[in-house]
Amino acid sequence: MKQTARWTLAVSSDVDRRVRRHLAEAGRKGDLSVFVEEAVRAQLLQLSMHNESNLSSQELPSGEAAEVDRILSATYSRPSANDVETPAAQDSSEQIGDRRA
Repeated sequence: MKQTARWTLAVSSDVDRRVRRHLAEAGRKGDLSVFVEEAVRAQLLQLSMHNESNLSSQELPSGEAAEVDRILSATYSRPSANDVETPAAQDSSEQIGDRRA
């Protein structure tokens, strides 16, 4: 069973109303704890990524940093299957052959 910790939070009445309205509209009324945990996890991940990017640019010598940037840009710049556009369908006259010549 997952262990939990109890928190006592104080937020403005505006935030309280907005969060509770959002949860009710999403059909998640009563999931305030889940909402807070997801928000905290997202914020921690964002902070962690920001800190890592600052550390990586500060710690690497310029030649190594350039190599890391080159590898990452090659890795993340490749188009995925969803990025590739399908060729436009040819005009039916081109498919059959234009016989009006």
